[in-house]
Amino acid sequence: MFLAFALHLRDAASEPTFRPVVNGAVDGVDVPAWYHLRLQLETARACREMSDSVTFEPDIPGTDRKADLKVDADRSPWLVETTAVLRGDADKSWEQYEDAIEHAVRAIEHRHNVDCVVSLDDHPPDAADGGGLGHTTEVWLATAERAAAVARTTLTPQIVRADHGWIAVYPESVPVGTTTFSGAIQERDGWKRLRRALAGKARQIEGPLPVWVRIDCRDGLFQFTDWPRMPPPERIAAMADAIRTEVSWPGCAQGVVLSSGYATSLGSNAPEAENVTADTDRGTFLRRLIAPGLVRDTVILPFGPAADSTAQQWREAYDTEPQWLDTDLAAAGMPLLADFWIHGPSEDHHDS
Repeated sequence: MFLAFALHLRDAASEPTFRPVVNGAVDGVDVPAWYHLRLQLETARACREMSDSVTFEPDIPGTDRKADLKVDADRSPWLVETTAVLRGDADKSWEQYEDAIEHAVRAIEHRHNVDCVVSLDDHPPDAADGGGLGHTTEVWLATAERAAAVARTTLTPQIVRADHGWIAVYPESVPVGTTTFSGAIQERDGWKRLRRALAGKARQIEGPLPVWVRIDCRDGLFQFTDWPRMPPPERIAAMADAIRTEVSWPGCAQGVVLSSGYATSLGSNAPEAENVTADTDRGTFLRRLIAPGLVRDTVILPFGPAADSTAQQWREAYDTEPQWLDTDLAAAGMPLLADFWIHGPSEDHHDS
């Protein structure tokens, strides 16, 4: 992954219009800007796979706005606007709360030489106050601390219940097969955040040139909603309906390319889980293994027949993504990835 990023960056640096982008990165970037830079470079690489030249930060004619990329295709130029939807503050606070509880319980185990099982049904209302555990949880943990002392003294398991879950304390090992920490079920409207991001891009891209929106959904939309449970053709239809009907697009909008970003492949040893293709009259779904143990789900949704040709180019570009790294290494005069594993880089490339 580092090699891929470095080669994308090296290739982009040969394009003069990339200079303002890299200058901004050198000055320092926050997390959203970092993901945007990575996506901008990756999208530029996909467009070059289409055999089209790419320029960065082009002006949108007739406006005071810029797009992220301009693709100078033979037939006519078109623009790409990129964005990454990252995890929301509510999701991160939820995770921080459960991590803090687990850390506190493991400390109780260490102090009293016991084992604990934690099961959360919910989070108490004050859990997120100030980013801490809140009074309700502090009282619950203090009770669990006392229960741990009793369990060690009496050699009898104890259980501490609360409105939002329970903690069982065992003076010896927990029963075989027991899950020692079960978090509460979290439900969020993942589409809401994507819709807000797309609506913002729809307002931003209006102009005379055709525009595609390239968006990475790194907030769990592809993994933890109803969409991943659908067969690919149904997922394409559901995404197409939502994106076309619930976002007001300007006439220049040609389509949307959504992806999961790099996601852990739960079926990393099953070829049929790593390589999936579905084409319908609404769009295309691709899943490709792009790094060891990592897959990308990509959905390409053209807005009408006029965009079908470019949609096919997107499809062909992301279809070959697993080969990009070796192609780029060869173009840079470097060994293929497999040679790095076996031999390491040669002396001739140490200063590259």
